[in-house]
Amino acid sequence: MSVSIERHARVIGPPGTGKTHTLLRLSQAAVQRYGPERVVVASYTRKAAAEIRARGGEHVPSHVGTVHSLAIRALSAQGAQVEILQDHRGIALFLEGSPQWAEDIEALQSELDCARSTGKPASTWNARLRAYSRDWMLYLQDEGGTDFYGLLERATREEAIPHESPAVVLHDEAQDATGAERRYLDVMVRAGAVLIEFGDPLQTLYQFRGACPRAFAERQGVAEHLLAQSYRVPRRVLEFARRWMDSHGVSLPPYMPRDDDGLVRLQRGSPSGQDSGFCDRVIETADATGSMMVLAPTRRGLQGLLHDLQDRGYPYGSAAHTGRPWSPLRDPMACHVADLIAPALEGRPGWTWAELASWTSLSPKALRSPEYERSKSWPSEPLGAPSQHALRGVLSAEAYRAFGQVSSGGKKTALTVPRTAGADPLRTCRTIFTSCGGHVAREGRERALPLWLTCSEIIQARHYKARLGEYLVRVAEQHGLEFLRGKTPALQVSTLHAAKGGEADVVWLSDCFGERFARGRSTVSGLESTRNMIYVGITRARHELALLDQGRHSAGLARYVPT
Repeated sequence: MSVSIERHARVIGPPGTGKTHTLLRLSQAAVQRYGPERVVVASYTRKAAAEIRARGGEHVPSHVGTVHSLAIRALSAQGAQVEILQDHRGIALFLEGSPQWAEDIEALQSELDCARSTGKPASTWNARLRAYSRDWMLYLQDEGGTDFYGLLERATREEAIPHESPAVVLHDEAQDATGAERRYLDVMVRAGAVLIEFGDPLQTLYQFRGACPRAFAERQGVAEHLLAQSYRVPRRVLEFARRWMDSHGVSLPPYMPRDDDGLVRLQRGSPSGQDSGFCDRVIETADATGSMMVLAPTRRGLQGLLHDLQDRGYPYGSAAHTGRPWSPLRDPMACHVADLIAPALEGRPGWTWAELASWTSLSPKALRSPEYERSKSWPSEPLGAPSQHALRGVLSAEAYRAFGQVSSGGKKTALTVPRTAGADPLRTCRTIFTSCGGHVAREGRERALPLWLTCSEIIQARHYKARLGEYLVRVAEQHGLEFLRGKTPALQVSTLHAAKGGEADVVWLSDCFGERFARGRSTVSGLESTRNMIYVGITRARHELALLDQGRHSAGLARYVPT
């Protein structure tokens, strides 16, 4: 297929058809022809932007990113001061003054973003949304900041774009773009850029945020291209997807499966925690195949499996988050934990103060200490030992007693693994994780939190830190340090939304075709979003797709399964 970089184009990329590869090839051609400064790549996620920067040749880094990041950089280049308050910290500050919105702020913010992006008149909003909008806009005005919608509207109004005369704009996942994002990209088109959009309307997942797939599919005056060969989806999995989508009045584009029969089957079991043997079967399958995904529509449906995996110390990952319970091996803390545990596993003497300060929970006083400020440069510079007072400010009393001995000068040069009779170094590591973070600051302020936590996690900080520390120690004890230092685990556990773009040899899909699908059909947009989400989950499988926990709906679903 030949897509010209000289003409506006729409590239339809069904699952596994090489959409990202095609985008990278075109971006490299555009850079060679026009120069890197005149080529802009807009992605939907920061992860995709990082991949494009790493694989896409000589791009200007500031010209590759999400639409919002492109707008921020362009405004900043013009000397504008931009403060985004629609993040964890900004929302936490808003809730301090308007606590009445705390219970459902995420839903209200999504509804507000959707209403504004689609141009729905405020007079048609319900009373609760109007009241929330009034409080939110007053907060932004008082703080002198903006939200993501306001950012794009300002950049569009001021025509702040990455280059004054861009030649080519490549827009990935265009089906999930909001109206505000499209209006901003159109500024570049009016400046002379050729716009090439990549997407698939049937993989639209974010209509609740204002995504408009029809605007992508029906843009006039563009050449349309279909990527017609999937390099991921096997024949039976694609046939199942076609039959199921046909039953809901939707025809898939005519793309071909890869040359493999594949397998689709029904299977009992649930990752919600009610099936005691489910975790054993997951681990057995992941070990046998080396590539497995367990997917469900919501986080709640996977919590039982996540807890069982953590208790057993089995390595798993997820595309859902870089940290927290979803993907603890990708948490920034994991590498520090590997350094902490290494002496216990390898028989080395112990840990330096800087190593300790790099991973442990720090009290407010310790955060201001000179030792901590110097430790942030570790390991590039050698560090002195902390004072006894500073060390007590970092560790709980129990953890402080567990490690090393104080020298005659009142300082510790290193924290050594206890070698007393019967002592278990790894158990001591667990002790330090579960006992840190217990300091209470004066005047009733919050307990000291781990550095890697965000404001939205304050409530669960202590509980999760204990679970994370114990889990990482178990993984190291049973599987070594390689997973803590970046090795990709065989098992991925994720929501359907977060799984988009991923793939695995074996995919187990839970709680999708029964009551979950019935609840999603209450509105037209809900039907489309739920249907697309399930289609995305189906098409992650490279070989085997197992449909889990369908209950009384299994008999009806069986008619779609190819034999």
